[in-house]
Amino acid sequence: MNTQVKEKVENSDFTNALHEWLSGEVTGHLGTYMYTDDADDHRWKDGHSAETYYLGRDDKATFNLAVNDLGIHVKSFLDLGPGGEASVLAKSVPIVKALGAKNYYPVDLSPTLANEALMTMKTSLESVGGHTIITDFFDTIPGNKERALLAIMGGTIGNFETYTNPKNLQERLSQIFSIYRRTVDENSYFLVSFDANNNGKEIVACYDNPEFGGLVRTCVQRKLDTSGFDYHVAWTPENYQLATGLKANRDQIIRFDGAEYAIEEGEYLPVLNSYRFPVFFITEAAEKAGWSPLKTWSATGRTHYMLFAAI
Repeated sequence: MNTQVKEKVENSDFTNALHEWLSGEVTGHLGTYMYTDDADDHRWKDGHSAETYYLGRDDKATFNLAVNDLGIHVKSFLDLGPGGEASVLAKSVPIVKALGAKNYYPVDLSPTLANEALMTMKTSLESVGGHTIITDFFDTIPGNKERALLAIMGGTIGNFETYTNPKNLQERLSQIFSIYRRTVDENSYFLVSFDANNNGKEIVACYDNPEFGGLVRTCVQRKLDTSGFDYHVAWTPENYQLATGLKANRDQIIRFDGAEYAIEEGEYLPVLNSYRFPVFFITEAAEKAGWSPLKTWSATGRTHYMLFAAI
């Protein structure tokens, strides 16, 4: 698919996603599109720059425990949502070294971030091959990789659409894990990190800041005037959902792409979810998808890394 065609497809997908969001039919799913047009990666860096942002010492300490004790060797490393240069240097490069992997495949919907990840890896480890895979890794990953480790780190696994029923939430999570299982053969592994912190006051404070609010708002502002909305953070522990989104500050009619939407004052539309799954929830979803748990690491009981083997 050439760049021009790909951009048309992405624009169409984003337009459809905005219709779903405005109608309230599907919310919490626009994070997929936050970075796809961000050529210099400034929104990602600004949005995650707040001092209160939750990923920090806990995540780094747990990662160090995990990477030093993986105890596996594979041919390929599929890096889902690798992030920018700093993230690749801090996490992806050490994993490739620990695995002895010969191929590196950064997987992301953003060509900018995927290409930056690949360039950073090849600059750091010149003997490593591979290529980018541009796709939404909550939907599909093309091809099948032999003897691979597939990893999704930094809490990204919690960033998909809203489900208020825990049963439906786990079914969706298991569906995502099944996509990953089909991507690799039986001699492969899956590494996932997530924040299991369930202190509502604490985690809301992590995201209730202008830096992250700006990141959330600019996603919608690509197509819509957001002056009728305020940034809002909400924690609903019954479905493990931390939602960051926009709350209407007045009654309004939004006209978009030939449709009209009546939005009432106080109506809240999550833009991005950051689910805080407990360990048992991740384990059950992975086992249903064909993964067997091998190891779990946590430095503090908050941030966890879990390693699964394909069965």
